[in-house]
Amino acid sequence: MNCHLEDLGPARKKLNVELPAETVQAELDQALQLARKQARIKGFRPGKVPLGIIKRMFGAQIEQEVTQKLINDTLPEALNEVKANPVSQAELEDSSFKAGEPFRFSLSFDVVPDFEVTGYQGLNLTRERVSLQDEDVDKKLEELRQAYATSTTVEEDRPLAAGDLAVIEYAAFIDQEPVEGGSNPNYQVEVGSGRFNPEFEDQLQGLKKDEQKEITVDFPEDHYNPKLAGHKVRFEVKVKDIKEKVLPELNDEFAKDLGQQMESLDQLKDQMRQDLTETEKRRVEGKVKNQLVDKLLELVDFALPESLVAREIEGMIGNFRFNLKRSGLNPESMGLSETKMRDDYRPEASKRVKASLILEKISVDHQLETTEEDIQDRLMEMARETGQPPEMIRQIYNKNNMMDQLRDSILTEKTLNFLLQSANIEEVEPQPDETPEADETNGS
Repeated sequence: MNCHLEDLGPARKKLNVELPAETVQAELDQALQLARKQARIKGFRPGKVPLGIIKRMFGAQIEQEVTQKLINDTLPEALNEVKANPVSQAELEDSSFKAGEPFRFSLSFDVVPDFEVTGYQGLNLTRERVSLQDEDVDKKLEELRQAYATSTTVEEDRPLAAGDLAVIEYAAFIDQEPVEGGSNPNYQVEVGSGRFNPEFEDQLQGLKKDEQKEITVDFPEDHYNPKLAGHKVRFEVKVKDIKEKVLPELNDEFAKDLGQQMESLDQLKDQMRQDLTETEKRRVEGKVKNQLVDKLLELVDFALPESLVAREIEGMIGNFRFNLKRSGLNPESMGLSETKMRDDYRPEASKRVKASLILEKISVDHQLETTEEDIQDRLMEMARETGQPPEMIRQIYNKNNMMDQLRDSILTEKTLNFLLQSANIEEVEPQPDETPEADETNGS
């Protein structure tokens, strides 16, 4: 076998292979004999059909099968010989098959380009001091209280006010045309919360039960729902009921009713402070690691395998669609453009792929690996978070062929921690989070 590698680009290669004529003829003869044995042709006993008839009737199919078998059998050895490690499915470029002659074929595939990364130890980073105030605990406690609120119908004849729960029937229109998915016969809105749409909620105030009103809302160009973005939307609204929120009292009984083995409100506050502190530590550590990754990306530049970027984009789109469905939204009805989504996600996907390849390179250079102990520790951590036995979680990962993904995730975390050990980290005061809050507006 003769084979050589050809460059199609920094991250793409072409493998050219030639097999000797005798190897090809041996495979072809074996395939013809097998077809002869299996053929059932009228006028001939099984296994006695002349080879000429077999070639005439099945020759094209047999050649195709032999071609595929020769490629499949040869490819691993050829890749090993030229020391190539594809990161994408190999694509057949061309092949030439003819009995009695050498068989030649060419395959193309993506590879990780050769690159070296240096200067990644001793990086200068900043870490925010973990700071938790009594007001943070009080705020979280109030959120919990709101979550356990009940509601009761307002009996008196009064208009809607901020804080009320309005049960409404609505339908949305753009230029007199109904908005697809833009109606609901029985929707509950907390007036003044901003979770539906602040402008819409403001215009609900002052309405009484059974009153109707047309409400107009100008949706911004960057609204998450493309059917509403940049449009003036008219809502036909009817108030069906007005309810008041009834908040539980903050006392020891409230703590006990949570079913978390709490005996007092003070114990609940202590647990909340502990949980918030751990959450804050994880947030701060996440920002440090993001800094580290950004600095790694600046250290080296190289061409990215397009297949890895495309795979990452598809994963991001899949997660986006899953989160939409989990929120009760239908991605198809929102008219999202697949092309635009891929274009929008490409920069972040490229960044993720590059960071992953750099971290993988560093882990190999320093012989870092995921051990069985690492896996067990991660499973135990997930068990504590989910309340499921670690072995059950392992079974889920095995059943869904996700163990390699888990190993890669652990190795990435291990490599980041390895780099943090050598970094120069300066403690700084907490900085305001510049990430905008997620838009919770339903809008339709």
